[in-house]
Amino acid sequence: ETPAPRGIGWMYNSPVLSVQNGYAYRYGKWKMVAGGISCDPTQATFNCSKPQLYDMETDYAENHNVADEFPEILEAITANFTVWYNSIQD
Repeated sequence: ETPAPRGIGWMYNSPVLSVQNGYAYRYGKWKMVAGGISCDPTQATFNCSKPQLYDMETDYAENHNVADEFPEILEAITANFTVWYNSIQD
């Protein structure tokens, strides 16, 4: 029997949800990333404080943010992240 797909979330710097600390969620081939300690808006070529979406099957180096091309996927991944994040809180 094949197990049901599930996602995995993580916080980069702290368990406090903030773009400054950074967080991410992976589900299947998709990865949503927001912020992080390496997100420097003065040097980034995009707004790294906004959630980004990557297709890890074709872009494992996370060079091509496809959030604008797949807004419904980003919305679903963000919802899954929120459920995961709420489940790990006391």
